[in-house]
Amino acid sequence: MIISKCPSLLPMNKTLALTCCFILTNFLLQAQKHTIFGNIIDIENGEHLIGATILAEGKNAGSSSNNYGFYSLTLPDGQY
Repeated sequence: MIISKCPSLLPMNKTLALTCCFILTNFLLQAQKHTIFGNIIDIENGEHLIGATILAEGKNAGSSSNNYGFYSLTLPDGQY
């Protein structure tokens, strides 16, 4: 191959290979997370609860609802 004999392209090939490894590793790590989301509504009057806190038991993770009662919580793979 002509490319492998060109010394100026060798560092670029190594950089490309390292970049691909980093992207693949990041993709695999992201695949092990799950996002839980929803709306929190007061059952008595149907209003959205603003600023309600959502916590995952046994984990150092939590979220709070926004002005529309919506929350989103990303957790690692497991049972909750």
